[in-house]
Amino acid sequence: MNRIFAAWGVFLVTAGLCAAGFFHTQSSVRELERLTQRTESASGNLSQAADCAGALLDAWGQAHGALSLYLSHARLDALDEAFSSLPVLAQDENWGEFRVECRRAQLLLRRLRESELPFPENILFVAIPGQPARP
Repeated sequence: MNRIFAAWGVFLVTAGLCAAGFFHTQSSVRELERLTQRTESASGNLSQAADCAGALLDAWGQAHGALSLYLSHARLDALDEAFSSLPVLAQDENWGEFRVECRRAQLLLRRLRESELPFPENILFVAIPGQPARP
């Protein structure tokens, strides 16, 4: 009988950790999407764009630590690359590339958010190295 209680305990702890990770991911990504949109709208104004890009990079630094515990590092590295280029592009006043990197970051964030939703394709799909991301 103790084994049944232990199994239920392990199940509940695992389910709780999964739920906590899901909600943390969703809230972090929503906040980063909001900051990315604000940063993109600041393009053309050097001081405002630099401030927004810096705030976005700080928010990413805070979110990255927890997200890296349970998410694929390949996805996080792509976001890291996009976010880290924004302050440099703002300082160089390269607004075309700045907007492109903002949109790229928004797309990566949207894909990250959608990949964590409990859809059958996200649950059942197993990535095979060297194969396309989706069948």
